[in-house]
Amino acid sequence: MADSLEEILDDLGSSGNGEKTSIGEMLDAFKNRSLGVLLALLGALAAIPVIGGLPGAPLVLCILIFIAIRQSIFAEGGLWAPERLRRVEIDSAKLSKGIERAKPWARRIDGLVQNRLPWLAEGKIAYVAIVTCATILALSFLPLSFVPWGVGAPALAITAFGLALLGKDGLFALFGYIFVAATLYVALVFLPGLWFIP
Repeated sequence: MADSLEEILDDLGSSGNGEKTSIGEMLDAFKNRSLGVLLALLGALAAIPVIGGLPGAPLVLCILIFIAIRQSIFAEGGLWAPERLRRVEIDSAKLSKGIERAKPWARRIDGLVQNRLPWLAEGKIAYVAIVTCATILALSFLPLSFVPWGVGAPALAITAFGLALLGKDGLFALFGYIFVAATLYVALVFLPGLWFIP
């Protein structure tokens, strides 16, 4: 693993310059990271209640995930976003608190990633499947943010998919697909109106 998740969390934690941290500052901290790193980290942040539960945080993280995926597909280098979006801010203290809570888990995860079930994590088909699922899961943040702990399942799925890409670890991809099923269950049970079922 070129960059450990713990190291990247440190970079993210030092990205703010005051009481607020802007999306632009977060993007600059992520610059030139692989898609696997970005999905793993952004998914993990969304899964932490103190961050994922912040007003507007699911939307911000959804946008960051979309930007990461777009940049990866078009291979344009650093993470770009419109200036208006870069100026959007979140509370630095709460972000730092969430990052500190995430560090022990990131340390454990760094030691777990291995090359297993490579057919689920390597090759064009596996990549397209993972990126497609991650895109849909990020979009699900918006309605599921109104369900208590609703963002948890899709966030964990995105984290697992990121780790699968990062370490070519198909076992994490398998975990990701399991959490996709859990996300569908949450959506069907708590948001039946989205499915237009009479």
